Amino acid sequence: MALVRVDFHESRPPDFQEKIGEIITQVMREVLKVPDAENYVIAEAHSHTAVCHQPGVLDDAQRAQIVFIQITLNQGRTTDLKQAFYAELKQRMQEQLGVSTSAIYINLVEVDRANWAFA
Repeated sequence: MALVRVDFHESRPPDFQEKIGEIITQVMREVLKVPDAENYVIAEAHSHTAVCHQPGVLDDAQRAQIVFIQITLNQGRTTDLKQAFYAELKQRMQEQLGVSTSAIYINLVEVDRANWAFA
């Protein structure tokens, strides 16, 4: 089971939302072995003012390029497997969407299976 949140600037192309979801799902299936039926992706575009950072560190153009990805999934994967996942996801995002790898922020949150509840 996995729940993925993707946040990005609204200046991205209209199909960015769908494409990023497809890429993340593919890489999670191939590298982390998460079945498609157990992977949920919520992707949302945000206005310029919604992406905040310490003033002076990033300019407006840099902030518009950032893509935040937070993935909550069952615990148990090795550090090497996680590193392989991060590398593959960044590579595909750069190749298929033109996102600079330096603008991709990935946060993996591992939880025990007991922390999921379904209807």
